[in-house]
Amino acid sequence: PAIVLFGSHDVRLHDNIAFQRASHHAHVIPVFVWDRSSQGKWGVIGALEVVLKNALQNLERKLEERGLKLICRSSCVGINIGDENDSDSVVVLEKLCEECNAGAVYWNKEHTTESRLREERYTS
Repeated sequence: PAIVLFGSHDVRLHDNIAFQRASHHAHVIPVFVWDRSSQGKWGVIGALEVVLKNALQNLERKLEERGLKLICRSSCVGINIGDENDSDSVVVLEKLCEECNAGAVYWNKEHTTESRLREERYTS
């Protein structure tokens, strides 16, 4: 199986490169991990959280039309990126990979400082 990781700035199926690449695997597991602590300056906070919730509900409907179920997980609140002994989005993703026996994880690049730091941790 392959995990498609949807980010807070990119929850669409239309022209989604990560989803397209993952679809070459026998099983696709769509995942959204909410990590409020890593949102930073350009993150989804306040009223944008409502917009994100609506976008995730729309994504969930579109995935269900394709026979897929969106898995939503949340990491602990109040954790800074860079802490190695915490339960952040990287740890949540690692646990999901183990639970699902995923052999690959795909995500689209987001262009914020916080997402760049998170992506560096995903690939390490």
